[in-house]
Amino acid sequence: ATFHEMLVTEAELGNLSRQEEVSMVPPRLLNVEPHHRVLDLCAAPGSKTQQLLEALSGPSTHADAADGFVIANDADYKR
Repeated sequence: ATFHEMLVTEAELGNLSRQEEVSMVPPRLLNVEPHHRVLDLCAAPGSKTQQLLEALSGPSTHADAADGFVIANDADYKR
């Protein structure tokens, strides 16, 4: 199988998630920590939101780390 076919197959199986570089920028610049509360209003298709959730589950010494959460929504119903 070609590399492209392997990527498509693995993505369909849920083993692989692809993300555009531009979607990786906001979570990195926001420097999300486990105690933060994040509102993502451009959430579709979800890779940025997943990155934000991973940041929330990181190590924290902050007292209210368990209070962190992400609210994700997208105004475009097609996405």
